[in-house]
Amino acid sequence: MRKISANYCLLPDGTVGRMPVITFNDEGIIERIKIRGTDFREEPGLEYYNGLLIPGLIQDMRGFDAILKDEELKLLLDTMYVKGSVRYVCDNFFKEKTSLFSGKVVFDTSIVKNYEITLKPVWENIIAGMDEPEFSFLEAIGSYLDVMGKILPENARWGKIEEGTAPGLILVKGLDLSGMKLKNNTSLKILIK
Repeated sequence: MRKISANYCLLPDGTVGRMPVITFNDEGIIERIKIRGTDFREEPGLEYYNGLLIPGLIQDMRGFDAILKDEELKLLLDTMYVKGSVRYVCDNFFKEKTSLFSGKVVFDTSIVKNYEITLKPVWENIIAGMDEPEFSFLEAIGSYLDVMGKILPENARWGKIEEGTAPGLILVKGLDLSGMKLKNNTSLKILIK
């Protein structure tokens, strides 16, 4: 069991909770979330981080495994993992190659393959989507998670920080917390796969 806290966490409705305490069981499922706000107190075994907690990013891998050699796929998956992709949506072909990636779970789907193949990690796509001045960092992440939520089946417990889910957990460090804006030194740290 792990208890993790930070300055803020991204909630399923797109808002942020201040000073959350998130309790995970040994399988990585969220058992409890308490938003402490100004009532925050240290607790035994609590891991505290400076930054914003977001769910693990979900990488759409459909089609990639069919066009890349094993070495290329491993390099691509490792790059995506370092940039926060800890969950993958993929084709049936991928089942035989599960030893190639660092993420915890692979989910097979047979969704219709009308998609545009891009070799960019989700994090880079989110950053690129922020070129619009009115599109905030939180909106960019929320928008992406909404899109992924529509292609995942109802029983997939990814993409949101709420009790009963197993989203993985990423810390966004070096963020301007007062305005939730990216800075030059903003980086990601995977806390739970």
